[in-house]
This record gives sequence, structure tokens and C-alpha cells, in this order.
Amino acid sequence: MKLKGFISRYLGYSRSERTGSLVLVFIVFVILAASLLREGRPGKKNFTTRNISDSCASDTVGGAEAVYATYFLFDPNIISYDSLLLLGLGSKNAGTLINYRNSGARFRRPSDIKKVYGLEGELGDSLLPYIRITASRVSTVVDASPGTSNSMGGHVSIAGAVDSSRQEEKKEPGYSLCLDINSADSAELRQLPGIGSVLGARIVKYRKLLGGYVSVAQLAEVYGIDSVLVTKLSPYTYADTALISPIYLNYADFSELLRHPYFDHKLCTDIFYYRRLSGRIDSLGELVRNRITDHRTLAKISPYITLSDTSSH
Repeated sequence: MKLKGFISRYLGYSRSERTGSLVLVFIVFVILAASLLREGRPGKKNFTTRNISDSCASDTVGGAEAVYATYFLFDPNIISYDSLLLLGLGSKNAGTLINYRNSGARFRRPSDIKKVYGLEGELGDSLLPYIRITASRVSTVVDASPGTSNSMGGHVSIAGAVDSSRQEEKKEPGYSLCLDINSADSAELRQLPGIGSVLGARIVKYRKLLGGYVSVAQLAEVYGIDSVLVTKLSPYTYADTALISPIYLNYADFSELLRHPYFDHKLCTDIFYYRRLSGRIDSLGELVRNRITDHRTLAKISPYITLSDTSSH
């Protein structure tokens, strides 16, 4: 009896102590569960060292190229090399399409994508629902020094002579010019219908902020120009994308990126945080796979960024 009393007194739990222990265990369980739920919440950015090494270390699986497909609307006449990779084409097919475009070929309808070697079959069929041919111009003269593509997504020249039949149908009397909005100065732009000195200056100013226009449709982003005026300007204008000045994403500073109209503070912050953790960005697809941005935003900004080395800066 004495031994039992000793054990009970010094090694046992009283009723209040047992109750307190159970409450403490319950509280710890609730805290752990809440932490796990918060970390797994959709849309939360979790740039851990493991996530970065998994996504950046290699783009090959078993010696073959790993293809990550993210579908979005695109125009095959202006899409960049990196955006083609994002669509799941792979480096070989993406390079073939760029070379096909550099040869002077023009995509006039979605089905023309199947004229590219390697895209005749199921891969080409999978892209058809996402193709939007937005430009109405075809080149009648081969550019003597067309834009060339590089492994990280260089830009391609899209010459802008207007198809003669559509030109005669849509142009107003007294207007026969066709201006490149990426090279025309404000005085030349004033020759366009509906464009005065103020709007001409705004077009040039916004062009400098963008680094160049990808499409005439972007004129609707200029203050004072609406979609009706853009439609009116369409027969007289084109955008030579070879003149676009891309931002070197791996080496640009924060203020340079933030000055671009398509990059808000949150996107810049996430890109720089990810770049600091990973060391460098090897493909634009990483930005989507690590939830830094979505595929629609990436398609919008991809013509304005490149991942080239400093040697080509």
C-alpha cells in the first residue's frame, strides 16, 4: 500500500492534470492542421529551395526533352520562341516554325499552322482552337535584313504592305500611306486620319514605354484612342516587330521592369524574389509553373522580355 501510494503521488496524474494535457494536445493539433491548410491553399506562392531546384534543374526526362503545355490564344505570325515552348511545341518544332516564318511565309488562317513541318498531325490539331490571326497585312517585299530568332526568343520582322484589294476597299479618299507605328515619328503619324499632334505624341511616348508595338490593336491602349479609331487606322498602319526592344529579364533591375506598362508592382516583386532564389530564369515556362504569373499574362509580356546572356545585352 505504501508503494502504491508513493507511485500514485509522485508518478501519477491528477484529474485536472489529465484534463490540461488533453487540452494542450488538442491545441497543438489545431495549430498544425491550420498551418498545413494554409500552405496548401491554391494560389499561394511557395518558392522553396526544393520547388526551384525541381523546376529549374533540368528540362529533360530520360534524355528526352520534357514538354510542358500551357494553352492560350496566340497569333502564329508574331508569337515569340519562348511562348511557342510554353504551348508545348518543344525546341525543335518551335525553331522550325520561327524559320518557316523567317523565310517569308505568312499564316493567313489557323489551318496554315499545319504547313509547318512537325505540326501536320495531332500537335497542330491541338493548337488550332487557340489560333487567332489578328494582323491583316502580308509582306509583298522580302526584308533585306529580317529579324532573326535566337534560342531564347528573338523577334521576327513582320513587314506591313497592305493587301491591295483590301487596301482599295477600306482606305478613305486622300489617304494612300502605310506607316510602321514602330518607326514613324509624331509628324508622320499626324498624316493618319483622326491623329493630330497630341495623339501622335502620345503614340510615340507609349511606344517608348512598351519598347515597341506588337500589333496595331495596341493603339487602343493609348489615352484618347478607342477601338473605333483603331479600326479606322488599320488600313494605313502596321507594326514591324523586329524593332521591339526586349527587356533582359535575368539582368534588368526592378525600376526598369516596373516602368513597363504590362508589369505591375506585384509581378515585379515576385519575379525578382524568384530570380534571387533560383539564381536565374532558364525558361519563361518556369514563371507559370511556379505560379509567378498565369499563361494569359505571360503571353502578353513575352514579346517584351528575353532571357539572353549579358554578352548579348
